Amino acid sequence: MGSGLLFVSVFLQYSVAPVSGLAAGICMAEALEAVLRPAGFRRGLRCGLWLGAGLLMAYQTILITVPLLGLVLLRDRSRAWRLGFGGVLLGLLVGVLVQITMDRVHYGEWGASLWRYFLGNFGTMLARV
Repeated sequence: MGSGLLFVSVFLQYSVAPVSGLAAGICMAEALEAVLRPAGFRRGLRCGLWLGAGLLMAYQTILITVPLLGLVLLRDRSRAWRLGFGGVLLGLLVGVLVQITMDRVHYGEWGASLWRYFLGNFGTMLARV
């Protein structure tokens, strides 16, 4: 009976969901820890890579990523902001590119799941405005 559950897609989907949320939360905590340290490109890159990893785990982390980017901009108001913010954007871009590539491998279309997530969650909101 237990081995038969390996072939039930609904069971597999919902049994993994809490695990990905926990992993995404850990990634966001690591990104926040990196962003609260002194500014610099390496620290920003580390933060961005954690944000990208969180995005890979759960798309809902976008709601945390945007305020964290704002926090980086507020923290680094001097001309050194380019280094820290550039590192964060580069690290986040790596995570997004990995997700887009994984969609190509899995679904045969570049960025299929990410694009559908944006349309399903933010597209309807923009259409109402």
